[in-house]
Amino acid sequence: MAKDRHSSGAGSPVRRIQRPVEVARSTIALTVPAGFVGLNAVDAPIALNALVLVAVVGVLLGLDWKLRAEAKELLETAKEARRLQTIVHEGQQIAVAQQNEVAFKLQQLDRAKNDFVSSVSHELRSPLTSTLGYLELLSDGDAGELQPEQARMVEIASRNAKRLQTLIEDLLTLSRIETGTFRLRFQPVDIGATTRAVVALSATVAKERNVQIHVAIDDQIGTCPGEETQLIKAIDNIVNNAVKFTPTGGAVNVEVLAGGDGVTIRVQDNGIGIAADEQAMLFDRFFRATIAVEQAHHGTGLGLTIAKTIIEHHGGTITLESTDGVGTTVSILLPSIPMTVPAPSLKAQRRQKPALSESHPHS
Repeated sequence: MAKDRHSSGAGSPVRRIQRPVEVARSTIALTVPAGFVGLNAVDAPIALNALVLVAVVGVLLGLDWKLRAEAKELLETAKEARRLQTIVHEGQQIAVAQQNEVAFKLQQLDRAKNDFVSSVSHELRSPLTSTLGYLELLSDGDAGELQPEQARMVEIASRNAKRLQTLIEDLLTLSRIETGTFRLRFQPVDIGATTRAVVALSATVAKERNVQIHVAIDDQIGTCPGEETQLIKAIDNIVNNAVKFTPTGGAVNVEVLAGGDGVTIRVQDNGIGIAADEQAMLFDRFFRATIAVEQAHHGTGLGLTIAKTIIEHHGGTITLESTDGVGTTVSILLPSIPMTVPAPSLKAQRRQKPALSESHPHS
């Protein structure tokens, strides 16, 4: 033991590192392959570091090859994506070109249709006007007194000729709307008098169907800027529909109210109503509600379309509320002006007015 203590001096370096060498050898024997067991204390760490370095390089090389493979795969995918994108772009260009060509052809067909409708309508209007004139002469007895049966036949012919005239006028109006040539000549219009005249036009049909028409006009109603003939057409479409779709024994209420925003014309019936899923399409041209078709009510599906266009060209709005089997309410709002200029005479007032049930909201 004494020798060992003296061996710790500067002259005995070998004994001083003997035990660590053994420990290092034991450690290497446990952690590295058997070929490294005999390495001395200096070579063992170097060999171990070399082994680790080789392993790391191997891993990096493996990762490099893997990354290269993945990069190559991504490159191929990108090339394929670009190829597909080019195909899609070319397909879109072809589709757009075809769509533009189809749209152009449809526009040509639409113009041809409008020209045809306008031409035919004008050609039909002239002889029809002459026919109505002669029927009116016959009805007035200018060609001799008519027997009751003859008068009935003339009245039926005149009524159907007027229906045809209305259809032709609707087609001409629609043609002007679609071609952008629909114009109005504004002047002060007495909405109260206009509404009374319109209701008078439907009174005969209402009497035949045993439908009561009640009219209530606010005393404070002034005038609205507009074209009288077109306003008559719009309001007549609404009132006529109300009478047509109200069953026997029903009633139609027509109100004209003054308000801060203008004049409101409200037409309410207790007729067949309109299904909720069809109400949004009622103002589309040629659309007819299913129940109207099923019950064989005559019509073209143009009335509401034309009425809406006329009202909007007057700066107004038209809305519709309906419950299937209960009834329908149509409201027209027109901007009003102070009644400083006398309203022009109404063309519709030239016709004979049947008796109407009329009341006033303020009475």
